[in-house]
Amino acid sequence: MSLILSAGEVEIRLEQARRDFGSLLPGILYFQPSAISPGEFDDEYILSGQEMVYVYLREQIARQCALGRLLPSNSSNFGTVATTIPPWLMDSRRLNQVLRQRCDRGGLVNYYQGRHTNQFFLAIMLSNCFVRFATDVINNESYGFYARGGNYIEEGGAGDDEVDDEGEAGEAEPRECQIGNLINYPIIALGSCDLSA
Repeated sequence: MSLILSAGEVEIRLEQARRDFGSLLPGILYFQPSAISPGEFDDEYILSGQEMVYVYLREQIARQCALGRLLPSNSSNFGTVATTIPPWLMDSRRLNQVLRQRCDRGGLVNYYQGRHTNQFFLAIMLSNCFVRFATDVINNESYGFYARGGNYIEEGGAGDDEVDDEGEAGEAEPRECQIGNLINYPIIALGSCDLSA
């Protein structure tokens, strides 16, 4: 695992890291038993050949998570939130604004504390426990947001835009129990968002 600092190399190096990680998999990697129904063969798994997504966090937590193979909670409602927004797309201030719109003030990582909370990233592949709950369009490109744990409604599912008789949006249904602030997870790469040209 290496620290990535150059914007000119980051995309190439991340793709190489994804390929290297994928080549180690026999097509599917089971790594964590279900927290809801253990022993029922619905363990968490990752399929090889997927694109990478990113979890943004501050440096100290990023390093601890990378060394311990952990993912942090960055939203009390959504659990761990990952996005396809790559670290070279925007500066940390603008990224912080986007992340605040998708994550609440809870969780181990709180983006409302400022842009230092998203100056590093963990690159991962999505497991079967992640659900796409939102999409943002940036520079005419769509970037997804994915949640693992917490309460949410899957994007495109019933209730996204429904309003009840009292005029309030429908509440999200619990889809998976909240497992806590740190989740055992395969980490592909650790990097800084303060990239040079």
